[in-house]
Amino acid sequence: MNAIFIRMLLTMAVPLSGGCASTVCMESERNLQRFDGGTRPVYVTNPEMHYEYEILAASKIYNLTNQPDGARRLTLRPIEHYGRCANPLMLTFITLGIVPGFLPGAQVFEYDLETNGMMEHRHQALPIYERISIWEHLVKKHDQEVLAEALAWSKSTEDFGK
Repeated sequence: MNAIFIRMLLTMAVPLSGGCASTVCMESERNLQRFDGGTRPVYVTNPEMHYEYEILAASKIYNLTNQPDGARRLTLRPIEHYGRCANPLMLTFITLGIVPGFLPGAQVFEYDLETNGMMEHRHQALPIYERISIWEHLVKKHDQEVLAEALAWSKSTEDFGK
């Protein structure tokens, strides 16, 4: 009887000892509109920002080109991560990660877009959320693909003349 109890305890302890992990997920597209960046080509001035550049390219919101002549100029900025309230994770904490918790993604894709000498600073809030539990270790991670899809469905706000 003690051996069975010890095996059950060890079986439960192994997954719990790894702690929680998170997975980035796309919100439902039901209330979203696909972003249209237009047909005019866009030249990225700083493709060395590989992470942001790969997300932009995979989203296909702009027709990217390697030729700066006649193209709009886009300068990438690092993705902003904003703070969030952890109240939705209370049940996850109490159950040691067995019940998943959900948080808003709170990430913004930012860049400067120059068109005909006019500079726009664009902010695109990514429609994502983050799921946190011990079960996320079992999910294949594809955060960059999810962020690219979210960018394609994001809403843009812009500041002119910055």
